[in-house]
Amino acid sequence: LGTLSSAFNAPTFNQLYYPFGFGNPDLKPEHARSAEVGVQYAAGRTLARLAAFRTRVTDLIDYRGPNGTPVNIAKARLQGVELTASTEIEGWQWRLNLTSQQPEDAAGKTLQRRAREFGSVEAGRDFGAWRVLAQLSSSGSRPDFDYAGPIPVAVTLPGYTLLNLSGGVRLAPELWLTARLTNATDERYST
Repeated sequence: LGTLSSAFNAPTFNQLYYPFGFGNPDLKPEHARSAEVGVQYAAGRTLARLAAFRTRVTDLIDYRGPNGTPVNIAKARLQGVELTASTEIEGWQWRLNLTSQQPEDAAGKTLQRRAREFGSVEAGRDFGAWRVLAQLSSSGSRPDFDYAGPIPVAVTLPGYTLLNLSGGVRLAPELWLTARLTNATDERYST
């Protein structure tokens, strides 16, 4: 399996103008080119895919300016590997997503607020008209800056793991009533 793609991301209104003193009206849109190559395994209800990817970004919008103002990073690269898998065991549907990447600017410096490792595992099951789902997602640490003082200070946002639970009942063929509990273990974290 292999893909080539391109992307375009225009700055948002907030990144350009709001709030006063934070926006940057000189921001340029991001442009990206991506390549991915991988292998896939499928048998019955099991599907697994391992892929290597590389994305090159021009004018990446990042928050490195004074007081965290958005600015363009001339060149950036995100490359790594991703594993996705899904299967069914004894009526339970399982999904796994794992990513290991190197998100870096042209100087090899790790991009702010981007973890090198992250992933999730989830299990769900239908019981007649009822459905339950549990998801455990995790992210590694990320570099950032603390702009609280007069001089920005480099900090590391710690990694975190979240447990999300949900359940629902089918009211009609295409209509569900769902309840969700996000961060069920009350983990303290910052994105």
